[in-house]
Amino acid sequence: MLAAALVGMAGGGLACHRDSSPGPTGPTVYPLQISAVAPLVGATEERTTVVVSGSGFEPGARVTFDGALAETVSQTAYSISVMTPTVGVAGAVPVAVTNPNGETVTFPLRFTFAELGLTGIESAAGIPTMMTKMKMAVLPAGARVAFGEVETIVSVSPTLGIWARVPVQPEGAPNVVDVTIIRADGRRTTLPSAFTYLPVVITPSVQTLTAGSVFSVQLINPVNWYNDFFYDLLGLYRVGSPATSAPVWDMEVWTDRETGTLAAPPEPGDYEFRFLVDQRTVVIGKSAVIRVTPR
Repeated sequence: MLAAALVGMAGGGLACHRDSSPGPTGPTVYPLQISAVAPLVGATEERTTVVVSGSGFEPGARVTFDGALAETVSQTAYSISVMTPTVGVAGAVPVAVTNPNGETVTFPLRFTFAELGLTGIESAAGIPTMMTKMKMAVLPAGARVAFGEVETIVSVSPTLGIWARVPVQPEGAPNVVDVTIIRADGRRTTLPSAFTYLPVVITPSVQTLTAGSVFSVQLINPVNWYNDFFYDLLGLYRVGSPATSAPVWDMEVWTDRETGTLAAPPEPGDYEFRFLVDQRTVVIGKSAVIRVTPR
């Protein structure tokens, strides 16, 4: 029987199994295209790092801004990082990628070269820790912003613009200050008298009272409301106590006008109300001194 089986196989009596799995294929070829250019704004007098994303970028591909060649920093098949060419005129220009074989693609959105100019502050008056939008098209890499002589935190969003957090000024500083852009090389662009610090008004109903007496206090915040949701606090403190000390009495502040009612502390002495913001770490307003006398 074994011999018969061997004969059958030799004669093709048994069906042969054919491998239906796909054979090897060549590498996938992606079309040349640009999906994103970020950022889409740069300064006319500063070179800006721009990342061009897409597919089909061959080694040696060139990026141009209105025909001017950009310096390539790094490249993959899907991303090219470049430094923009230096231009002297503001305006919107096309961005293109050209492969060594001459194939070219242009991004549908244009890149804007803008003058480095600060024309104003959207909220030109307010209090420390608030956020205010700066009226300028671009903030160069490494540039810093100062209100008066105090530098501050700046947030740059491709869609929402350039925002600065108003810093606390040293005691005795003027209420009206310049706003200055300080570039990485030290050059400055100043907008004179661009921001005004407004006072927070804290008014106790009395300034002299006996221990345990009931009185009230009103807070008026000149900014309504100012992008700060960190449990702001109105508290009563002993005059001269450290900023980190616990208040004798306190209330959370959620609107631009608040009124609180309280009893005077049992211990005689001089007290004051303080308004604290930024997670209760920054004092930006104080009341007149309240004198508590013995019963």
